[in-house]
Amino acid sequence: MDHHNTETEAPAGKPAAPRLLGNRSEVVPLQYPVEYDGRVWTAITVSRMTLAQIRDFIADIARDADKARLPMFDAPPEVMDSLDPDDDDLIGEVVERFMPRRLRPADGLTPDSGASTSPSSEAS
Repeated sequence: MDHHNTETEAPAGKPAAPRLLGNRSEVVPLQYPVEYDGRVWTAITVSRMTLAQIRDFIADIARDADKARLPMFDAPPEVMDSLDPDDDDLIGEVVERFMPRRLRPADGLTPDSGASTSPSSEAS
């Protein structure tokens, strides 16, 4: 009998997908949980972006900057938009650490996670 683990083995002749190593995410406990769609969010996981995610994010901005969202959060936009400002500040600290250099503002200041999840159409 041939047993294959589809999560770790690649089809014959193809290498397995790359595995991302290192500290690529951080869980931020919420001081003010949010209930949405039958689930209570008590924490938000913030993850570093891959190069493919950065490319997709930049393409999303080009299509519609008002709808572009950073792919760094495990929660849907509705939850992110409902966060308490203090929780958003805590998440923003992690976003600042995980934000790729190429997406950081030139002045070195990183907007809070709420502002960075939905780029302003006023940006040039």
